[in-house]
Amino acid sequence: MKTDQELKLALVKMLPEIYWNSIDDCAYWIVGLRHGRVLDTEWLHVCWLVEQTLSGMQMLKYQRILSHICENSTLRATHATWQQRATALC
Repeated sequence: MKTDQELKLALVKMLPEIYWNSIDDCAYWIVGLRHGRVLDTEWLHVCWLVEQTLSGMQMLKYQRILSHICENSTLRATHATWQQRATALC
């Protein structure tokens, strides 16, 4: 099981508009001239952004892995946490 920090770093590597600043150990987003810190409450949205980049075959594989991760949980895959989604994306 990966730590939250490791999962965040993995997600950052999947999206070019987000980068990791090792000075303050935080993720930041950049869109055009705008930028800001990725808040803890925004990691589920970051997962959604990564999901939108998946091809059809990648999405099927991701959904299968996510269903397997959530199988032992009371949550359904559609209500997975950002940690569960990030694990499946990795």
